[in-house]
Parts: sequence; C-alpha cells; structure tokens
Amino acid sequence: MHEKLRNEVNALFRAQAGVVSRAQLRGIGLTADAITHLVRADHWEAVGRLVVRATAAPTGPEQDLWAAYLAAGPGAAVSHASAAWLWDLLPAPDHPSVSVPRHAGHRVPGVELHRPRQPLDHLRVRRGLVCTDPVRTLCDLAGQRAPDEVDGVVDRALASGLVTVTGIAAVLARAGAPGRNGPARLRAALDRR
Repeated sequence: MHEKLRNEVNALFRAQAGVVSRAQLRGIGLTADAITHLVRADHWEAVGRLVVRATAAPTGPEQDLWAAYLAAGPGAAVSHASAAWLWDLLPAPDHPSVSVPRHAGHRVPGVELHRPRQPLDHLRVRRGLVCTDPVRTLCDLAGQRAPDEVDGVVDRALASGLVTVTGIAAVLARAGAPGRNGPARLRAALDRR
C-alpha cells in the first residue's frame, strides 16, 4: 500500500474509533483481496461481514457503535439508547441501537435494529455519527422506557440545554403518528413538569 493510501486509511480508522466498512476501503482504492490480506495478516480483524477493525485500536462502546452504524448501511442513524448516550443523557447501552430505512432487509447481529414506519428525520451528526436529534431521541426512548426513567432523561436534556419545553411541544404537535407510543408518553412527561 503506498503512503498516500495508507495515510487515508489510517485517517479513516482514527475518525471512526478504529473501524471502517469494507465499502469505504474499496471506495478509497483498496481491493477486496488487499482487505482480505490485511485481515489474514492480523493487521485488521473482521467485525461481521461488512466492517473491519484495526487490531491496535482500543475497544469500547464508541467503537461498537461505529461498527453497528457502518454495518447497518446507507440511510442508517444511531437512535434510541445509543443516541441518548451520544447526547450524554444515558450511559452507554449494552447493545448499540440503530434505526434503518423500513426497506432495509438485512440484520446485524448484536445490534438493536429499528425500522420506523415514518422516514428517518430530525437527524444530526454527533461525534461523526448520524443520529437522531435530541427531541426525536426523547420520543424514541419514551416509547421504550418507564415513565420515571423518561422523566430523568427529559430533565437531563432540559438542564443541559439540548432541548426546551417549547421546542419539544412544537415537535410533538407535528408528531403523534397513530401507533407510536413515544410521542404520547413524551407529552405525558412534559405534563408532569
């Protein structure tokens, strides 16, 4: 591998917590054979079928989340408890949570995949990862968590300035798709304030 390509590859690994997708590597000029060779030579290790990890990179929740996000493919967004972790509202979850477009057919072992009925919107980039914005994250969590836990997360989001009561209320006024528990439960959390 020539120096310019090696620098691009190393920069990509550094930017993504030590993991990259095989598609990204092919996109910057590595062949499938070169990738396989580097995995077999123990410079990299496979993380599922679509992602590789630099063996020298430290492991941890951020790397796990990057691997899940990359494996989920185009159109994916970090969501639910993982997005709450990115927004510093919850500790790192045991398993990464990623939302994918409804039509995405593949599964990612060890990842909590969500396929929302509505298009993935209200997205932002946090630590390089596309994730749900704070209000969408609160809606998603409210659909999964107990009211007292939702209250605590809402309080942290308000105290940190990530959201305002007015901002949440405005989004909820446009939300409320039938069959979604999150918006209704988040409204109830606001009513308790």
